Amino acid sequence: MEKQGISGLGMDAQREAVARYIALHGTLLAEYTEVESGRRHKNRPQLLAALEHCKKARATLVIAKLDRLSRNVAFISKLLESDVQFVCCDNPHATKTMLRMLAVFAEHEREQISERTKAALAAAKARGTKLGNPRYEESLARARAARGYRDAPAEVQRLIFELRSQGKTLQCIADRLNGLNIRTPQGFRWYPSTVRSTIARVHEITKARQDGNTIGRNDEIAPSSNSHLPEVFCPATPSISGSSAGREPVLEGDDMSLEEAKRMVEIFASVGARSFVVTKTDINQQLIWGRTYSAAELYEKLPAMVRTAAIRKPCMLPDGRTVEAGENLIIRPTGSAVQLIQLDDLNTEQLIRVRPVAFIIHETSPGNHQAWLAASGISNDKEAAKDFMRRVRKAVGGTDKSASGATRIAGSLNWKPKYLPNPPIVTITEAVPGRVTTEEDLAKLGLIAAPERVQAPKFQPVSMNSRPWPSYEICLRRAPRRKDGNPDRSRADYNWCLTALTGQRQIEETIVKLLEVSERARERHARGDTGYARITVENAAAAVARNWGRSRA
Repeated sequence: MEKQGISGLGMDAQREAVARYIALHGTLLAEYTEVESGRRHKNRPQLLAALEHCKKARATLVIAKLDRLSRNVAFISKLLESDVQFVCCDNPHATKTMLRMLAVFAEHEREQISERTKAALAAAKARGTKLGNPRYEESLARARAARGYRDAPAEVQRLIFELRSQGKTLQCIADRLNGLNIRTPQGFRWYPSTVRSTIARVHEITKARQDGNTIGRNDEIAPSSNSHLPEVFCPATPSISGSSAGREPVLEGDDMSLEEAKRMVEIFASVGARSFVVTKTDINQQLIWGRTYSAAELYEKLPAMVRTAAIRKPCMLPDGRTVEAGENLIIRPTGSAVQLIQLDDLNTEQLIRVRPVAFIIHETSPGNHQAWLAASGISNDKEAAKDFMRRVRKAVGGTDKSASGATRIAGSLNWKPKYLPNPPIVTITEAVPGRVTTEEDLAKLGLIAAPERVQAPKFQPVSMNSRPWPSYEICLRRAPRRKDGNPDRSRADYNWCLTALTGQRQIEETIVKLLEVSERARERHARGDTGYARITVENAAAAVARNWGRSRA
């Protein structure tokens, strides 16, 4: 059967006709779509690409209707004499002669349409109708506003100016952006000219703001707070779709702060978070209370939580001062189907790298960005999941190693002594509800570090103890069972170490032997957790010492 390869142009009904034809006669190799007038036939990049594909694959070009290909007789005749065969779905059995006749009628219809349009416009003008767009200024304003959406994101702008302030050339900056797999707002590679245009655009916005004017959508934009850059180099921060940038300041405890809090819960729930540990802390980060809620329960309790957290009460700081402060509202989302990964203290370059896979990015204080990823298909084993998160954080680089999986809820105030007297508002800057990534996607973006392969330490035992080592199999059989019915290997390791050390084995040789007999210890060691075996042995040694002390007493 001949390959029926490249479907052509047309609307939904025409697409259906093409699909029916291909289903009966062959296999679809590729699809090319082009929006162009039937009169023009010189600047047709998609059509040329389709023809080239057909030549290489020896396939047939399939189009819905002849007039969707062209209304130019010369063009159709030239195509008929080429090496590419094509079929019109509205007349699939047409010969070359019939196609030439149809092309003549199509060109005639094109000329008739042009004449009828000109006559109608002339008649309307004679009646006194004002031709053109009656809302030209409004349309022009909308077009200018739409251009604001095509500005480079704030983080990309900041990176450009950071590199520029370091004396980098336009070519070096373009190479750096391309190396990070960042595309222009139009989706293309960066060149020195596009870098220059971005810089000029920021200067234009900055000057307009200083003059009290607005440019498109940037009249909603607040000036950047990057103090390390010259003022003229501070790019405007675009109002990202779905963000709270550009809004009026959120008043503590008001409806907007509640809406932001609900929105954050909804975003976490959209990627699979099913329960939330909620805690409240005072300005000194001391725990007030904590409780676990389902997503539905938390959504119901949020109004009261947000309202009471915003109430200012007298609090004493460590330096003895008494201030009026509210409470920090913190949530820790969890879900069984996905692994939630928190990345904190992200700089501009790190934020750009994780943006394609982050489902929420928020700012807990000026310049302090936090991103969250939701990864599916990760092992349910607790230690394996922890190792996976460590590798992601290591690949991103420079993030807060103490990230605990808990975050301040959006719309609330971040109460810390260093932020007084005006604590910042936790603000969602970007969100893509439902975005779940995979280990494969993260690996393609270079966001997973390779597992560390650490060789087991070589050790020559110093003990002269001739007694045999305890049986690890017995310790494993006697270990308590987990919920899945398997033995608790951590407890088996501990009990084995306890028995070995009671038999007067040395700590160092016990560590080496544990790595030999315990599969769990070897796995942890291979993943880079070299402290597991030592900590287990030392904890057992401490227990032996305590028991010995009590027996002596």
